[in-house]
Amino acid sequence: MRVFSCRGSVLCLILWGIPMTAWADTSDPAAAPPAATPEAQPAKSDLETRARTAFEAGVVAFDAGDFGVAADNFGQAQKLMPHPDVLLNLAQSELKASRYAEAATHFYAYILAIAPRESGDARLGFAEARKYVTQVTISAPDGAAISLNGAAVSVAPLKEPLFVLPGTHQFKANEVAQTVVTEPGADLKLSLLPGEFESAAPNSSRHAVSLPAWFVETPVAWAGAGLTVAGLVFSSLSAVTAGRRYDAAENVKQQILTHYNTNSPGRGGSPCGPPAASQVYANACDVYTGKREGGDTWSTVSVISLVVGVASAAGTLVYYFVDPTVGSTTTEQTPTAQLGASITKDFKGVTLSGRF
Repeated sequence: MRVFSCRGSVLCLILWGIPMTAWADTSDPAAAPPAATPEAQPAKSDLETRARTAFEAGVVAFDAGDFGVAADNFGQAQKLMPHPDVLLNLAQSELKASRYAEAATHFYAYILAIAPRESGDARLGFAEARKYVTQVTISAPDGAAISLNGAAVSVAPLKEPLFVLPGTHQFKANEVAQTVVTEPGADLKLSLLPGEFESAAPNSSRHAVSLPAWFVETPVAWAGAGLTVAGLVFSSLSAVTAGRRYDAAENVKQQILTHYNTNSPGRGGSPCGPPAASQVYANACDVYTGKREGGDTWSTVSVISLVVGVASAAGTLVYYFVDPTVGSTTTEQTPTAQLGASITKDFKGVTLSGRF
């Protein structure tokens, strides 16, 4: 991969020697730059000086391995005095700085700008950057303002595709919008024509963002899941503790009854009263009562913890379906979910049903 340097290279003569009308705008290499009034347009010598300074700073930074700074400087030089070779330096620096979306965009523009000239380095760089991004081709009405995640991109028709990093993105053309999930190395053909909502997004499903993907990218979901897990785990531990207290109370009860029936055969009443046979069983009855009440307390805590866990899970799911950044790729087969608690004498748990 080459980076052109101004130190004694032919590029310096090309970069600073040709007429200004030969430079093309990076957004459309084949088009001439927009006309500017003499009052608003900087002097040619000033542009050349600033562009030369930025370019040489980019070369120095690239040689030093500071590729992010190199990309910033080459980008400034390209903005001041666009040229395909500077564009190639910019793309190479962005690739090494892991700015894959920008690198793919500028490699693509460079290949178009120099065709049919040799572009082997650019094609190799473009292929490398494409491993990490999705190539998006958009169909939209002519003249429609295209935006990506709320930021203006261009006006339709787009002559070049857009390159975006993996994740959730919203594309919009005037009032028509779609939210999709992009994956590395994928191709996406997106229609933003009025009345059409067809997309060839990779792994597209009934919902624009799958629940696992949304969960990974949403901190609120982490909090909800954490509270759900904590509630369910504590509910289970509390239920186990309550069961042990009840078992212990039952053992004490059986010991009291066995002793009472053996030493007081035929006597009515209850050893723990009323009416009590004697004070012999008072302490044992207090132990039984304490363990029984402990079981009741832990059983209540178990139910409350279960309700908290279920409510957290339900709230997280509801937020997933109403999250405005998620959207939907179709009006058919809308995903639904129902989460409920199942509490019986022998079982405490959660039921989940619905369509995903």
